[in-house]
Amino acid sequence: MPWFLYILFCDQKTFYIGITKNLKSRFEEHRKG
Repeated sequence: MPWFLYILFCDQKTFYIGITKNLKSRFEEHRKG
């Protein structure tokens, strides 16, 4: 399974950079807080 690099733009006008093997699961974790 490939790795994914993702970049999120946060409320404080900063970036959050992460990597994951399961993009869907990680997105749900971020969405839930």
